[in-house]
Amino acid sequence: TAILHDVIEDAGKTSDELRAAGFTEEVVLAIETLTGRTGETYDAYIQRVIQHPLATRVKQADVAEHASVVSKMPVNDEQIARMGNYQRARATLAAAMRSF
Repeated sequence: TAILHDVIEDAGKTSDELRAAGFTEEVVLAIETLTGRTGETYDAYIQRVIQHPLATRVKQADVAEHASVVSKMPVNDEQIARMGNYQRARATLAAAMRSF
C-alpha cells in the first residue's frame, strides 16, 4: 500500500487494474482512500483518510516524509502553508491511530 499509494492519482492506474494484478481488496481500498479527489480540500482529504486504519498508517509516513523534504526548502509562503497542512495532518492522523 505504501509503495502504491499514489499509483491511481499519479500513474493513471485503476482500482480494477490493481485487483487484476492480485492486490487484496483491503490494499485496493486503502489506495483508493489515499487518492485525492478533485475539489477536495487537504483537511477534508485527511478526514476521509482517517476512516481507514491502513490508509492512516501510510499517510502518517507520507506526511512525515513530505514534511522532512519541505523543511529543507527555502522558506516562502507556499512552504509555510504546506507545513501548516502537515502539522494539522500529523495531529489528526496521530489521534486517529490512538483510536484504532
